[in-house]
Amino acid sequence: MPPPRSPRSQGGSSTVEFALVLPLLFVVSLALIQMALLGRDQLLVEAAARAGARAAAVVDDQTAVVGAALRAAPTLDPVALVKIDPAAPRIVPRLIAQIANEAAFAREEEIGSPEDMDTAMRLGFNWPLGPIEFTELIGARRAVELLEELRATGGEAYRPAPALLEAAGPG
Repeated sequence: MPPPRSPRSQGGSSTVEFALVLPLLFVVSLALIQMALLGRDQLLVEAAARAGARAAAVVDDQTAVVGAALRAAPTLDPVALVKIDPAAPRIVPRLIAQIANEAAFAREEEIGSPEDMDTAMRLGFNWPLGPIEFTELIGARRAVELLEELRATGGEAYRPAPALLEAAGPG
């Protein structure tokens, strides 16, 4: 029968086990930190995109759009943001004008109350604003101007709704 091991002789195996497990713990810790940084970056980019889109809906100035995005996420690279396609600031207002037009047609047809339309689009499609709120954001007059520009090139499909023309007032 072999003699029992002394507690001192097991100290070496504990050191070896620790040396084997330590790199694994280190890698897992680094992976968690990296995932947290990626999540933070995603939130920053989303905030910048939303702020830039909101600014683009109201103004046609690319500098204002880039400024709004940088204020929302100051750690973004301003040089990369300036490389935005010059047509991009025109896209969002055109889309919002069409949304405002459809909302005006829906109101005329009494499909739902303005509050219900806004709630449905915010909750159903995860929009930051509903169609009526988008109309208020850019203004009915601006929506009509954009729709008339689209109508000149795209035809009667872009005809402003009578309710939207009325909301825009004379002009």
